[in-house]
Amino acid sequence: MKDIHWVITVPAIWSDEAKAFMRLAANQAGIDDTLLSLAYEPEAAAIYCRDIIIQKKTDGEDYSMASLDPGEKFLVLDCGGGTVDITGYTIEEGNKLIELFPPTGGPWGGTEVDKQFQDLIVEIFGKEVWHMFEKSCMHDSLELMRRFEGRKKVFGENDEDKVRIQCPGELFEQYKSKTGLDFQSELGVKKVRDKLVFPTQIMKDLFQKPLNAIIDSVRKLLTKPETKGLKTILMVGGFSESALLYEGIRSIFPTLNVFRPHEAVLSVVKGAVIFGHTPEIITERVCARTYGIAGNIPFDSQIHPQRCLGYYEGKAKCTDSFQTIVKKGDMLSLEHNFFERTFLLLMVLTKRHQLIYMFPEIIILFIHLMMASNV
Repeated sequence: MKDIHWVITVPAIWSDEAKAFMRLAANQAGIDDTLLSLAYEPEAAAIYCRDIIIQKKTDGEDYSMASLDPGEKFLVLDCGGGTVDITGYTIEEGNKLIELFPPTGGPWGGTEVDKQFQDLIVEIFGKEVWHMFEKSCMHDSLELMRRFEGRKKVFGENDEDKVRIQCPGELFEQYKSKTGLDFQSELGVKKVRDKLVFPTQIMKDLFQKPLNAIIDSVRKLLTKPETKGLKTILMVGGFSESALLYEGIRSIFPTLNVFRPHEAVLSVVKGAVIFGHTPEIITERVCARTYGIAGNIPFDSQIHPQRCLGYYEGKAKCTDSFQTIVKKGDMLSLEHNFFERTFLLLMVLTKRHQLIYMFPEIIILFIHLMMASNV
């Protein structure tokens, strides 16, 4: 076990509490903190894409993506099952990466399309029929969703006007049992032997909600001064293998080079392995939140609430005043092991006016929140 360093990938938009929970789970599984790193999923994917670009350049092969040289900026869309994480980076000398802005994103992953499809099936057959089918034929209902998952990737690859998905016969039988009729057609969806035949537009509509959310988010990011001059979007993660999603992003941002590496679903895990060996690849991150400690400042009755009034050496103080250590949006260098701020150590009071020492514990907490080895 001491010869293994573990890297666990997490969504970039997770909270500090969620990342701490993942670390705790790893500890309880027997992984020591000294042998554990957490890696942001889009960050790992960016590392992998950077690596294959370097390999292609070294081998002298023709590459479809515009070369990413020092100073170049790019976005990473990590389109997974549950979430889509969006991060931005610039490449510095030595092919290291600097984060442009705090990670953003939302619940716009592939499972949202699955949910839309299931809602469509429920609307076609009726709630009672579907729930009865789901309860009595759980394996068949899962198989139907699995078949849709397989077809989901290839939607948009050709100009077919119909999409056929094999449907369990039991679902048709449940429909007849409930309605007394053979299923023929509903909402433009027809039955042909053992298959449901969907008009292509109906299937495309299933993707609109997550696609629109991703597009809106990217558009907002491209208006930021930090992304000025950005030319490339990298799409990774399982959902990015959807032809419809990929072509949708390309059509909306025709002036940008939208690139999807081969086996995009493996980009994160491959990048995580590279990160585990060379964590110094990421040199700077943008602080996603403001961190600080409770301190005391001179009390001003025009500004401060009476409940925060305390006294120290006969002087009125506003207790529990937030003293900033680092602000949201600050650039943090990950090459340093700690951050230093100067405070008056004995200036923290409890409600009972007792002096306490909070500073050492809070600095330790701050290090654990912000350091590269503890994402």
